Amino acid sequence: MSTEKKWIKGKRDMYTKVPTRGARAGKTCYWARVWIKSRQEFAHFYLGLKPKAAQERLDQMLGNPEAALAERQQDRTVVLTFEQALALFLANYIPRGGTTVYYRENLSGPRKFFRECLLTDITSAALDEYVKDRRALVRQKDGQRRVGDSTSAST
Repeated sequence: MSTEKKWIKGKRDMYTKVPTRGARAGKTCYWARVWIKSRQEFAHFYLGLKPKAAQERLDQMLGNPEAALAERQQDRTVVLTFEQALALFLANYIPRGGTTVYYRENLSGPRKFFRECLLTDITSAALDEYVKDRRALVRQKDGQRRVGDSTSAST
């Protein structure tokens, strides 16, 4: 929560708020309201804690509001790789048995194949490629396939 907006006289579309919780609690924070033409609406941007730096940032935003919006959205979007997502899952998931050995063993194949692939890039085509790759593996001792038809989609 924070206090109400206080518009600054003489400063175009700039206002202050004083948050009551969080890291900025009790500090005067400078904000801006900028018209985004492509969206036909205002967007609100945090400018900082110092008035001079806030004014400079606002001037920069007003020069190219679309770029400021794109930069803000890019800062919010963080796409993990498969490896990072798997590491987070294994670090935070607590199975009933108390151990993640099952997941570590069964995900070793996908981990090797999708290691640096972004999660947004893992599509059905990428999964088909993974299955094709797994089916191509053969055992060294008898030359038989290591992965059977049980991994194929049922028809």
